[in-house]
Amino acid sequence: MQANLAARMVRPLSTKCIFVFAASALFAVSIPEARAQFTFASDNAGNYGAGWTNNANGGTGFAPWSITSGANTGVFTGSPAANGMGTSGIGTTAFGLWSTGTGYTDAIRGGFGMGVGDSLSFYWAMNWDANGGAKGIDFRVDGNGVYNLNNGGSSTITAGGVNADTAYGTTPMLVTLTRTSGTQYSFSMTSRSGGSTYSTTFNQSGAINNFKIYISYRDWE
Repeated sequence: MQANLAARMVRPLSTKCIFVFAASALFAVSIPEARAQFTFASDNAGNYGAGWTNNANGGTGFAPWSITSGANTGVFTGSPAANGMGTSGIGTTAFGLWSTGTGYTDAIRGGFGMGVGDSLSFYWAMNWDANGGAKGIDFRVDGNGVYNLNNGGSSTITAGGVNADTAYGTTPMLVTLTRTSGTQYSFSMTSRSGGSTYSTTFNQSGAINNFKIYISYRDWE
């Protein structure tokens, strides 16, 4: 199983399972009073020529990555196209997680706190639907997950426990999370299969201050 991810934050930011995400800019901020927008934290997989490893930090405005890997799992940087995924938006160099066994890899990025008007955005893609495993992203307040994206057991991707995309596809998905008030966030995710963008809101009074990307592949038959 494999996956890739690209991200940005704005204020008013074989038998292998692979999940990739591209982060060209993880956090950006808009100041309503000034009607301006600027990026206050960003990262890019292309900055990790020496390797994407635990405690590495090739970005700005974030704490170093915290990466833990079980048996037969790990992380890498590379092109989504090399693993059958699209590159639109996500680019040709992305962070990736892989798994061929029952262990988990977790990659945690923190060092920020979302205020009202702040947005976190990133692209992610996948080219394998986990049979008995799982891959996804937890948005967290300290160590507590408050909103989850997950794929496991079928082609369906859930967001906050609700079906957000049910069809298979390899198009990178743009995720945008915005804190709209002291008690609410908005969430949107484009479709990997050519369908409609999924949008919703959820209640949360805490400031999301880190996210965890995870992968495990329990069934590769």
